[in-house]
Amino acid sequence: MADTLTTLAELILFNSLDVNPAEITNILNGAPALSAMHAMQSSNGTLHKYNIETGAPVVGFRAVNDGADYTAGSSTQTTVTLKYLDAKVIEDSAECKAYKGGAEAWMDHRTARQLRQALFTLEKQIWYGTVHGDASGFSGIANDANYNNSTDGQVVNAGGTTAATGSSVFLIASTPDDAGFALVGAGDPSITSPNINFTIGQTFESLVLGANSKSMVAMVRDAGGHLGVQVGSKYAIVRIANLTADSGKGLTDALLEDAMALFPSSMQPTMICMSRRSRKQLRKSRTTYSPTGSPAPNPVDFDGVPLIVTDSIIDTETLLS
Repeated sequence: MADTLTTLAELILFNSLDVNPAEITNILNGAPALSAMHAMQSSNGTLHKYNIETGAPVVGFRAVNDGADYTAGSSTQTTVTLKYLDAKVIEDSAECKAYKGGAEAWMDHRTARQLRQALFTLEKQIWYGTVHGDASGFSGIANDANYNNSTDGQVVNAGGTTAATGSSVFLIASTPDDAGFALVGAGDPSITSPNINFTIGQTFESLVLGANSKSMVAMVRDAGGHLGVQVGSKYAIVRIANLTADSGKGLTDALLEDAMALFPSSMQPTMICMSRRSRKQLRKSRTTYSPTGSPAPNPVDFDGVPLIVTDSIIDTETLLS
């Protein structure tokens, strides 16, 4: 697929002297959950490895002067392959220089759009991985064997049956503790402090192929990074799945309570992420029990855990079997 560059008509829109300079969008590509997630630098460039304790040591009482067997605990190693999220900007140099604010200002404007879409793409990949996300991206929650079947121990099945109307709610414990959930980036070894290094490069000019497959000079700005996720413990995530448009199969307090009960006492969720439809279903389920019959307040938390509503969680998921 060839590059699709900004058209002259698009530039004319922004070159108008009598236009409101505010950036207004009809694109639903916010990424509110990302800002609430812990991020860490990869253990080894584009391959992130971590160990998970899978077998507890055996400890017991013994009588004085009697011996006792020693049984050590055991661990397994997990490897996460990071994938590069490409958010570069390529604009015809002639077009950039024709912008009323100057070439760099035009590149800044287009870069802001690229980054907004990149962060949305990243957030969606976290939930869905290669299932409903980008097939070339990293594996996400939906790829994990602990959360991709309705009978999995960390899945609460809402029981919806209408195909193509499925959605999920993700309860996540994302903390600096390695047992929690974290966004992982390859980082930059030249920076002394830990970093995930989603970089935005300098603008430079380069020869590229135009729409007619002939060369032209373009202004280019590289942006992107190698990214993935670490699910430190399977108990760091609970998924409420098979929420649908069916009557009685939407999100309720009872389902959230079932999900909260799956977290161990030592690890509680830090966020509950859902679609707009799921929040609407939750609010309507609460209105049913209102003593006065008045609408329930718009939900903002559950048991003190913040609700994050995001358009990166879709309402057209394939139902979990």
